[in-house]
Amino acid sequence: MEYAPGNATHPYRLHVAAGDRLAFDSLLVAGGPATWRLLDPYGRDVLGYKDLAVDQAAFLLATPGAYTLLVEGRAGNTAVVGYGFQFNYVGNLPQAGLPAGNPMALGSVVADSLATTGTSKVYRFTLAQDSVLLFDTQTTSGNFTWSLAGPRGQEVNGVSLYASDSGYRNPVQALPAGDYALTIKAQYGSGAYAFRLLDASNFPLLALGQQVSVSRSPANSTLGYRFSAAVGETFVITRQSGDGYWRVIDPYGKVVFGQYYDYTSTPFMASATGTYTLVNEGTYNQTGSVSTSFRLNKRIKQTEALALNDKVTGSLAGAHESDQYSFTLTAPTTLVLDVLENPSARADYIGWTITGSGASNRSLSRNDPVTLGPGQYALTVRGSDSQPHDYQFRMLTREVATVMALNVPLSGVLTPDASTLLYRFDASKGQRLYLDGQDASSSYSYAYWRLTDAFGKSVASGYTYSGSSPFTLPSTGEYLLSVQYSFRDDTAS
Repeated sequence: MEYAPGNATHPYRLHVAAGDRLAFDSLLVAGGPATWRLLDPYGRDVLGYKDLAVDQAAFLLATPGAYTLLVEGRAGNTAVVGYGFQFNYVGNLPQAGLPAGNPMALGSVVADSLATTGTSKVYRFTLAQDSVLLFDTQTTSGNFTWSLAGPRGQEVNGVSLYASDSGYRNPVQALPAGDYALTIKAQYGSGAYAFRLLDASNFPLLALGQQVSVSRSPANSTLGYRFSAAVGETFVITRQSGDGYWRVIDPYGKVVFGQYYDYTSTPFMASATGTYTLVNEGTYNQTGSVSTSFRLNKRIKQTEALALNDKVTGSLAGAHESDQYSFTLTAPTTLVLDVLENPSARADYIGWTITGSGASNRSLSRNDPVTLGPGQYALTVRGSDSQPHDYQFRMLTREVATVMALNVPLSGVLTPDASTLLYRFDASKGQRLYLDGQDASSSYSYAYWRLTDAFGKSVASGYTYSGSSPFTLPSTGEYLLSVQYSFRDDTAS
């Protein structure tokens, strides 16, 4: 056979019985290097990458069915590659079948015991179709391990029973149809144990946006739900009460989100269209029951144009909702976010992010200047908790800044409707300046100031109740001074 081009991949298929032993015999490789790989009927790599020019001693194929052989030329090959090989049948090693055991029903608790260290019990079940299962341990003892074998061979081997879900281990098993044997072994001691195998397809459907209040009993068990999602949609879990580990599983059994309950404001995105699984897992050592209340929200984004320097008013229902404001800059521009809300109103529960030609998910804070080049931009306003929030802001530019002169006193009043004042002046590189703050020393009345150069770089900052240390201007050009109220007063001067 020949590769044309020499970096191509040639697939082959061969059928084997369980226990067949084969050897690989390389006959020819000319024109460039190449490798071969063998994939079992479930797509698993049997031996890894092997040099096509090297013989492979006999190896065992425990799983029956159609295997895929991939002969792959190296990416850098430019010449035609010629090759030849053959698989030699060495014999068959009969494979032991699954051990006999007690039948178990998916979704039902298996509560049992082992009286002697080293003994084990086997439980059997059959899957009529490919399924996504979750292991729900309800065992507090560290004495036991569990294993799972099925059509593909060993799926789980000697895993600690008590640490098999929650934040300790991914409990998801995406399994093909067929017969299975689950073995519990008293590895380190004897005693009682309990667990469940849950079929994700049997979980109830979850209504998006509606509050769910439920008791997880026992507290170390697992709750599960299903919901539909389209590729690209973003979701947020918002909690009202409870605890546990949250996990989201895609239609193919892949975990796309996992986090403890206290940190569930992080969004996750659907990578494929289909039915997803949401589970809340208790920790093995929890006892009693736990009341859990939560919502699963689909993130909503509202988009509109932003007029720079104008007041904008909006509201957010919670962390699942965001507002996006688009704007265009035709020249390099320094922007200052003026959040029109008293800090005591907890506006810090709202996040501000700017994206576009010269910014990639850059977080903004009040009175934090940012200089952007020409291009298209979007300011995203998003809640960081489950509570509704109103907001008001202005995105200020130099056009609304008051021209000021050095060595001349300035005074003004900051209010929630104008919580940032801008001033601008021209200066030369190397000039030495300082700001002489003259406010009374009171934690309820002073303001915060920041000086920014023409390139958006912060030069100096401080509070207006005292003078600053002298500083040197780094460049010649226009400077922007922003003054913003601080702490809790409705006004500051």
